[in-house]
Amino acid sequence: MLTAALLFSPAAHADAEAASVAEESPRIAGLLDEAQASERSRNFPRAAQRYCEAAREGSAEGMYRLGRLYSVGLGVKRDNAAAASLLALAAQLGHQHAQEMLGSLAAPEGYQAECFSNPALLISPLTPEPRSTEQYANSMAPDKRKLVRLVERLATTHGVDPRLVLAVITAESNFDTGAVSPKNALGLMQLIPETAQRFNVADPLHHEQNLRGGIAYLRWLLAYFRGDVQLALAGYNAGEGAVDRYRGIPPFAETQAYVRRVFELYPLASHPYQDGVVAPSAFVVERDAQVDLRKRKL
Repeated sequence: MLTAALLFSPAAHADAEAASVAEESPRIAGLLDEAQASERSRNFPRAAQRYCEAAREGSAEGMYRLGRLYSVGLGVKRDNAAAASLLALAAQLGHQHAQEMLGSLAAPEGYQAECFSNPALLISPLTPEPRSTEQYANSMAPDKRKLVRLVERLATTHGVDPRLVLAVITAESNFDTGAVSPKNALGLMQLIPETAQRFNVADPLHHEQNLRGGIAYLRWLLAYFRGDVQLALAGYNAGEGAVDRYRGIPPFAETQAYVRRVFELYPLASHPYQDGVVAPSAFVVERDAQVDLRKRKL
């Protein structure tokens, strides 16, 4: 029998929270982080909801953590069969702690936890909307508002959401067309010389040329990372090579703070991207294939 003492012992709980989510998508990692924060604040119903969303996306970690909640009735009605079923699914996907906690307990044949059978458990608040182009324009001096209209035109032409571009500009230069960083990043979108050359920008301090180059780079990054906004932002700050090397957002304080800042203004995990712009990142292809495999096993 699954016991509260086993599932919520400090060591087991710490191990579970420390389980790596490096191979998870930013969406799933975000759900797990939000659920953990809800647990810490004793909001167990919200934690169960977020773990359920992650589990339905194929996350073994989400299944494992939701199984723990079912075992002791926190946020959901106590249900040992549901706990065993979720732990068994996580164990089948190779989750070590789920295998240890499941032990010799067999999940009831054909049993399906409420997370998979009751869509009501997935009801969640509306996804926050990005700051609108009008909000940006209304917050600016009249002579700066024309930049918002130019961004709208150029971004739409490149198939990039103008709100994402405006969020990046806010973080990069706060709409200072003459901005120059200590690393010689220039203009509105802070193009370094290599990026300016790469995207055919002759004068990075010319506002329209700078926007064209920065938007072209965002379009490229979104295609390279298959629409994963946070990876594209990390690539814009640290370079796509660093994102590939660390298989996710690099552990650089500057990059992580940058991604958080832009994501606050543009809180959407994914963005439409154009096939054929560039071959996608190998690690993202591998990650997405693993997620698809997990979904098929459910």
